[in-house]
Amino acid sequence: SPALSYHASVVLQDRYLVLIGGWNGKSRTSDLNIYDGAQEKWLPCETHGFPIGSGLSSHTANLLSNGKILVVGREGFLKTQRRFASMFLISSNPERGEFIYK
Repeated sequence: SPALSYHASVVLQDRYLVLIGGWNGKSRTSDLNIYDGAQEKWLPCETHGFPIGSGLSSHTANLLSNGKILVVGREGFLKTQRRFASMFLISSNPERGEFIYK
């Protein structure tokens, strides 16, 4: 997978595995990576709305009944140890590869 560790995941529509945040080998990231189980390939994805200069690690992701993803946990700067507890709601359209943090 593109994220090496400390990511969280959910499954959307019994088809898409969504990896959220984590460590990419250089820094914490808020990127989302989507694997399409039907096509058996990684899909391109765009994310918007996450605070610039920070990333996620040591967090959880839960799929809500309304289809949004609740992310709770550690939001930290990309390369420093300063960190905060945060909550985000992610709206998604996996077919179009669009995800928005709020």
